[in-house]
Amino acid sequence: MRAAARAGDITNRALLDALDITTFDHVLVLSETRERTQDMADARTTIALLHLRDIERKAGKRVSITSEILEIGNRDLAAIAQADDFIVSNTLVSLMVSQVAENPHLVDVFEELFSAGGYELYVKPATHYVREGKTTFATVCEAALRRDEIAIGYRRAASASDPDSWGVVVGPRKQAVIELGPKDKIIVLAED
Repeated sequence: MRAAARAGDITNRALLDALDITTFDHVLVLSETRERTQDMADARTTIALLHLRDIERKAGKRVSITSEILEIGNRDLAAIAQADDFIVSNTLVSLMVSQVAENPHLVDVFEELFSAGGYELYVKPATHYVREGKTTFATVCEAALRRDEIAIGYRRAASASDPDSWGVVVGPRKQAVIELGPKDKIIVLAED
């Protein structure tokens, strides 16, 4: 498929309709910060998300959407617009800097994660690792290691719309007993 760029206002419904987004595998909505406050940028991101979800609804198709939210206080906006995932960019950068200040050895870990050819975060079906039902996170970790991956958490489909966690559990105790279903996911560090 040939890549193409198109300039325009992300809140313009006609422009979004013309993009035929239901043919995409994934949509990434980034905040526009030039000459805008963070709240204004987050509001515009939410408007774009609402338009994208309406386009999906009318087409009867679902597309995975990730959006960038600048202020943690505006994360409820992403929930209203039904973003699959969102990135709170300012908070993410602050957390990373504070972790490196506490432990300089983490620089190597972050370089691996953020390099073009290094390990990346993936969310994969739980059934790739364990059978449906009750298990421990240690069992999930062992299954991931056998695939040359590192399990760091999981996402429960049943609570994916809960704005407090979005169903994501990162760094659970290995002895924790968890129940995984067919739509649940495992969060791993992997090369593919």
